[in-house]
Amino acid sequence: MKNLKESIIVVLFYLSRIFPVKKNKIVFDSMDGKFSDNGKYVALELIKLSNEIELIWLADKKFYKDFPKNIKVVNRSSIKKIYELSTAKIWVGNYREPSYIRKRKNQFYINLDHGGTVLKMVENDAKDTLPKSYIMQAKHDSKLCDLMISDSDFRTKFIPNTYWYKGEILECGLPKAQILYKSDSKLKEKIYRNLKIDLKYKIALYAPTFRSDRNYDYDFDYIKITKALKAKFEGEWVILRRMHPGITDVKFSSDTVIDVSSYSDMQELLFVSEILITDYSGTMFEMLRNASKYVFIYANDIDSYDRGLYFKLSELPFLVSDNMEALEKNILCFDREKYQENIIKFRKKIGLKDSDASQKIAKRILQEISKGEKMIIGYTAGVYDLFHIGHLNLLKNAKGMCDKLIVGVTTDDLVTYKGKKALIPFEDRLEIVRSIKYVDAVVPQYDMDKLTMCKKLGATVLFVGDDWYGTEKWQNYEKEFKEAGIRILYFPYTKGISSTLINKALTDAREAIHIDANSQKG
Repeated sequence: MKNLKESIIVVLFYLSRIFPVKKNKIVFDSMDGKFSDNGKYVALELIKLSNEIELIWLADKKFYKDFPKNIKVVNRSSIKKIYELSTAKIWVGNYREPSYIRKRKNQFYINLDHGGTVLKMVENDAKDTLPKSYIMQAKHDSKLCDLMISDSDFRTKFIPNTYWYKGEILECGLPKAQILYKSDSKLKEKIYRNLKIDLKYKIALYAPTFRSDRNYDYDFDYIKITKALKAKFEGEWVILRRMHPGITDVKFSSDTVIDVSSYSDMQELLFVSEILITDYSGTMFEMLRNASKYVFIYANDIDSYDRGLYFKLSELPFLVSDNMEALEKNILCFDREKYQENIIKFRKKIGLKDSDASQKIAKRILQEISKGEKMIIGYTAGVYDLFHIGHLNLLKNAKGMCDKLIVGVTTDDLVTYKGKKALIPFEDRLEIVRSIKYVDAVVPQYDMDKLTMCKKLGATVLFVGDDWYGTEKWQNYEKEFKEAGIRILYFPYTKGISSTLINKALTDAREAIHIDANSQKG
C-alpha cells in the first residue's frame, strides 16, 4: 500500500510539470511543520530584502497561527504541496525530503539542515544505527540538493562524505543561532509572557537528545539542581524541560519545572536561558555564540551510548557529569573565567563561522532568482559623511545584490536643506565613495527624488536602510517604485554605528578643547 501511494505521488509530480515554474516563488519545508529552525530566520530576512517574492511554507494546520501575514501557509499533508513544490523556483528545507519527491531541472534546492556543528555522529558516519530506508532517502535528497550550509571549518570538511553530497557548501554560519547574539529586552519579555514566567526568574534549560533505547531513564533531580543554581548564580531560578521530538512520550510530572517540549521555537528558549544542560545535543555548540551563557553536560549513559561521537567529551569546553551528584558539584564549583577561555579556544579549534547567516542565504536565494535576467543595476544614496564601517557594510551588501552599483552622494546644498551640515566637503565625500571597491559609479544626488534618479540611471533596485521599513511614507514609495518596475530592498544598519553620534562626539571634543584653551589663557 505504501509503495502504491508513493508511486501515485511520483506520477502527480510529473503531471504537475504542465504548470510553469514561477521564478519569484520560494517554498519552505520544515520537518516539524512549524515556523521555526533555520528556515524561519531566512524567511524573515527575505521579507525584509524583497517585496516581490512569493513565500510559501508547508506547515501543519495546528501551527498556522504562528506565521506572519507575508507568508502563505499550505497544509504539508495535502495534494497542494505537490503543486507548490513543482512550481517553485527555490526549495528551502531542513531535513531529508522523501524519496518520492521530484525536482525539475530549473529548480534550486537548499538544504539548511536543522543543526550546525554536531557532537553525535550523523548520516553516513552513523549508518549502522540508521534504518536502510532512511539512508536511501538521504542519498536521494543529496542528489536533489544544490546547496548546503556550514557554520564551521569542521563541518565543511565532513559534509561531503557524511552527507553523500558533492555540491556547493556555503560557509555562512547558522541562521537560527544569530538570535543568541542579541540583547533584546522586548523579545525577552515576549518569550517570558509566552512561557507564563515572571521576569524575576532566571532560566535554565534541560534539553536531552533522543536514544534508540526507548527504556532509557531520563530521570533528572530538578529540585537538587535548582538549589545548586541558586547557590552558585544567586537569584530565583526556574528549569524548562525540552525533550527531543522523538521522545516526547517520556512520562513527566513536576510542580517545579515547566515542560516546553511543544514550544515552537527552540531558539527562543535558548535566547532566554542563561544555563543549558544537555547530553549529546548539538544545541551545546549553538550556545558557543554567547560566552555569557553556560553549558553543562549531563550524560549518565556515557559508557553505553550507542551513537559515535565526533569529539571525546573531555575535548569539549563544557563540564561533564555522569550522575546528579557530579552535576551538582560542577555547578557549585563553576569557574566563569576558565569557562570563557575554554569557549574561545574551542571556537578557534573548530573554525566557528560568526556572520550574518540569514542575510547571506537570503541574498544567495535572490541571486538565484535573478539568474538569466538582464544586468541588474542597483542604486543607493547617502551623505557618507565621516565614512565608517556601517557605510561600507551597506555598499558591500548592495553590490552583492546587483551587477552594477551606482551610488548617489548628497550635495552640500541638499544636506543643508535637510537641516544638517556635513563635516566633509561634497567633492571629498564623492572621491571617498568612488574609491570603494564595491562601487561601480558615483553621481551627485541633488534632490530627494530617488525614483526619478533610478529611472534616469536605468536602476531596477533601490537599496535603503531598514529604519525606513514599514513606515507609511515608504509603503507609499514602494507602490510608486513597483509601478515603475523598481524593487526596494532594505538593509539593516550596522549596530552601534551612527554618523550623527560621531558628529556629536567630535563637536563635544572640539568644544572641550576650546574651553580648555580659553581657561589656560585666563
